[in-house]
Amino acid sequence: FGHGLSYTEFSYSNMKLSSAEMKDGDILKVSIDVENIGKRPGSEVVQLYVSGKNSTVPRAVKELKGFAKVFLNPGEKKTVTMELCARDFAYYETKIHDWYTPSGTYEIQIGHASDEIREAAELTFTTDVLLPFTVDMTTTMGELMNHPKTAGKMMEYLEGISQGEEPKKEDGEVQLVTPEIIAQMPLKSFLSVIPGEAIEQMIVELNALCQ
Repeated sequence: FGHGLSYTEFSYSNMKLSSAEMKDGDILKVSIDVENIGKRPGSEVVQLYVSGKNSTVPRAVKELKGFAKVFLNPGEKKTVTMELCARDFAYYETKIHDWYTPSGTYEIQIGHASDEIREAAELTFTTDVLLPFTVDMTTTMGELMNHPKTAGKMMEYLEGISQGEEPKKEDGEVQLVTPEIIAQMPLKSFLSVIPGEAIEQMIVELNALCQ
C-alpha cells in the first residue's frame, strides 16, 4: 500500500454498516470517519477485512477485502465508504466447484493494517444455497439436525426412539446423555439400540429428502 514514514496521525471513528444482515445478491456498504489529528497534511490507506466467526472449514483469521486511500489536511475529517458482496465472504467449495458463502456470523474490521484494527462490527449472513448432502453411517446427529431437509424427519425418528426408554445406568448411577453428546454421535452408534436394517432404511429415506 505504499506505507512509508508518516508525519501525521489519523483517528478512526463512527463505523457503520448499511445493514446488520445480508443475503445472497445483497450489497453491504461499510463506512467510517477518518480524521487527521496531526499537524501536517497526509494520506491514509484505510483497509477493510472480513473474519468468519464460526467457519467450519480452514480459513485465514482475517482476509483483506478492500482498501481506500484518503488525503487529509490537519484537523480535516472525511467519511470513507467501501462495499462488500457475498463473494467477499466466500471460499471455493469443491462439492459444487464454485465459490460458496456459508450462513453465519462474520466480523467486518477496518484499520490501518492487519495488526492495527481500529473498528469492528458483526454481520449475519444467510444463504439459500444448499451444499450436496449425502447421509451414511458416519453422518452425525448434529449434521442431520442442522440440515433444513433432514431436521424434521430426524425429530420424528428421535421421538420414536425416546418413547419408553429410561436413562442408562452404569455402576448404579444414572448416565444422562446431553444434547451436545447426541449431536456428535454418528448413526452407526445407534446400532446397539436400533436394528441395522432400520438404520439402513432411515438412511435411504433421508437421502431421498436431500435430492
